[in-house]
Amino acid sequence: MTWSAHRLTSCPIVSLFPSACRPGFYKAYAGNIKCSKCPPHSFSYGEGASICRCEKGFFRAEKDPPTMACTRPPSPPRNLMFNMNDTCLMLEWLPPSDTGGRRDLTYNVQCKRCGPATNQCQICEEELRFLPRPLGLTNATVTITDFSSHANYTFEIESLNGVSDMSSFPRQVAIITVSTDQGGEYVEFAIFHTNAASQIFSAALTITSLFLSCCSVEISINRN
Repeated sequence: MTWSAHRLTSCPIVSLFPSACRPGFYKAYAGNIKCSKCPPHSFSYGEGASICRCEKGFFRAEKDPPTMACTRPPSPPRNLMFNMNDTCLMLEWLPPSDTGGRRDLTYNVQCKRCGPATNQCQICEEELRFLPRPLGLTNATVTITDFSSHANYTFEIESLNGVSDMSSFPRQVAIITVSTDQGGEYVEFAIFHTNAASQIFSAALTITSLFLSCCSVEISINRN
């Protein structure tokens, strides 16, 4: 009997184990699935990453999935405006130019009542009336009533989103300061922007009651 020799041919070796993801990629779920590129503003340095870490200054909220881009707190409200009548002050503003990459945008309005010295300030939300409320606003407007005469009020309007509490950077707020002087003297207004003030406006208006009945001024604050 004659045996014929058969030449062995090489065959590709198929690994039974999925390869580890290279840096810059991740695999959120175990199994034989393709590696995905890290979402925006995140990275993975080592191989075999199951999640990409956020860049400095960017965050993921607790309920954000690992496939979501890392986000950051929003910039301050823009173009703060005020309107007055004889009993109330209405504040309006435009949304921030940078929402941080999120849609869960809200606003907080904090009130401080200060004495003659700059260190004599106290929170004054409880003594004033805010419509609809001072915190968790979804619309860019609030109306404030029940002012006292001969008082200095400072209102700080802050934009927030789902990762604002995770940031250690200083708060960026739009500020309006209102001084009331009943009795026919003056009401003074000053609008400025913390950390980004390029314009400061102030005005003195002669009045016969706590507020002038017809006055509307719009101030645009340009960031540096």
